[in-house]
Amino acid sequence: MKDSIKSTLKFLVLATLVSCSSMVEKLTEEVVPLKPSVQKKSYCSVDDSPVTLLGRDKTGVDVFNNFLAKASYLNKTEKMVAWSLFQMNMRPDLATPSARFQVLTNTKSGVQYWDFKDSALDMDLPKSSPPMTFLYGLETILKTYSSRHSLRTISNMLDTHLPLKIPISADFAEFIDQNKAKLLEDKVFLKSFFKAAEQLRYGESIPKLAFTKIINNYYRFKNRISVEVTTSNQMYSIDLPSLKKGEEEVLCNVDIQKYSQSKYEISEDNRERHHPYAIKYKDGQFFLGVTSISNRNFRPMMNSFLMETTQDKTSVPLCYKNSTAGISAYLSFRGRDPGQYLYNMFQYNIHQSTDPMDLDQFIRYPRHLILLSPLRVLYESSRGTEEDLDKFVEQNIPIYHSQKLGEVWVYSPKSGFVIDDRGKAHLSCIK
Repeated sequence: MKDSIKSTLKFLVLATLVSCSSMVEKLTEEVVPLKPSVQKKSYCSVDDSPVTLLGRDKTGVDVFNNFLAKASYLNKTEKMVAWSLFQMNMRPDLATPSARFQVLTNTKSGVQYWDFKDSALDMDLPKSSPPMTFLYGLETILKTYSSRHSLRTISNMLDTHLPLKIPISADFAEFIDQNKAKLLEDKVFLKSFFKAAEQLRYGESIPKLAFTKIINNYYRFKNRISVEVTTSNQMYSIDLPSLKKGEEEVLCNVDIQKYSQSKYEISEDNRERHHPYAIKYKDGQFFLGVTSISNRNFRPMMNSFLMETTQDKTSVPLCYKNSTAGISAYLSFRGRDPGQYLYNMFQYNIHQSTDPMDLDQFIRYPRHLILLSPLRVLYESSRGTEEDLDKFVEQNIPIYHSQKLGEVWVYSPKSGFVIDDRGKAHLSCIK
């Protein structure tokens, strides 16, 4: 990234904080010494692959790549749906049939956004059966794009061509370790995630799901499902001075402009709630999906080790830019208020860049998170410089070190997907 862009980033970070500084009387802070960040490749310099997978872990990407070699007759939409169903095996606690499901598609028909959630989500009503919005959403997408193969047919292909054992991702292994006491209480989880009462670890494997049985269960309950669907027409148009009027527009599924008025969506819950994934094709078509939950009930569902979950009432922040150059997309997840990171990046004019090196630097740049009651700031000091830190301190705001804040993925027509080195995500084109 050019020095002028770096200078602009530093100026805008400080400008964001100055508006809050009068609310705090004194600084009470202790910051961890600065450390150089480890560079991890975050985009594909050359990507000639017909299909590029983006997943939360390399193990899952490798397994599904082998599946695609045996299912080349699936069209682009069907491959995306198969990749989506496979997420249930990778994260049976996050990518559950009852999870909220948001997806952005860019096809020859144009760009389209969907948000599938339980229609009674905001009313906190008791459920007679799981909402199964994730599966409903996948079926809707197949119908929208007039796919030849049904949800049941694709699930049968997964049953046929996937290996009997699926490697455990690093994130899911960590989840098992952190929740082993609760998981041990259920015989289904005990059988699936443990060996002689010892939890399975990264590098070991869990059974393949019986995908066709799960889909058959879905069809059995389908008539009881009540789903609320939000589409592109209901997204927020974001007013950015740098946009070319009539040629460019930025739409978001959340109103990120509220952050300019210090209106924050800060969650008290910092647990992992989001599971994003994506698939991209050589011709520029792509699908970017994310499932989200609020709580895990630690009960198995659909006669499998899939976990009962409740849905997240808050949207996972997702925006896209529509311009003559093509579609760009921006997804922010993890943490207590991931929308803050997208808002700040738009203030830095990330939407004006399509170069992968520039986008990589935007994503790597040290982040801060404003928290209230009391007002304080979390800052990635290990990614910043002593000079940056001194300028933060001058604002007289309590500032605390955080090793990692959030995770952001970006897609641009020129670079494809650029991922965040703060997470374990993997692109199949990175060897």
